[in-house]
Amino acid sequence: MESAAEKVVPLKPEHDPHEERLRAAEAVHEDVASEEDVAEEPLQPAPQKTQSDMGRMALLISLTLVLIMAVSYFFLARDIKGLTNEVQALNAVRSQVSELDAKMGSVELRMSALESLPARTRRLVVRAMIQEMASKADFLAKDVDSEAEAAKLQEAITLLRQVEQGMAQ
Repeated sequence: MESAAEKVVPLKPEHDPHEERLRAAEAVHEDVASEEDVAEEPLQPAPQKTQSDMGRMALLISLTLVLIMAVSYFFLARDIKGLTNEVQALNAVRSQVSELDAKMGSVELRMSALESLPARTRRLVVRAMIQEMASKADFLAKDVDSEAEAAKLQEAITLLRQVEQGMAQ
């Protein structure tokens, strides 16, 4: 049989502090190495990604500018069309004003003629009265009994006709 000493299995420590430190140091070394690899690897592809991002950004900015320019163009075109319509309306108003000025000139001439109308009317009335007086004096001169009175009436008729001719001028 085997002896008890043979049966004894040498003890292995389940927890060796030196081994654990060694493994931790290797893990840290691997982490540092992997961080350096990670740090080095993204540096090279980053410019390509940045360039494509910048290209996309430039495309977006240019499309935005084109959109702004198109909107501005349509607003300006609408404003210019409105201004054109207003200028045409202004020209129509100007032509109407010039027509009114011409009409006002003729109205002013008529008004000046009407202002002188009372004097002319008075003259016409006075002339008509003088003619009437001359006609009555002529009628009376035929029916008067004396020649002296008829001669005086003829003088009055002559004077009335002279006054009438003077007013006609």
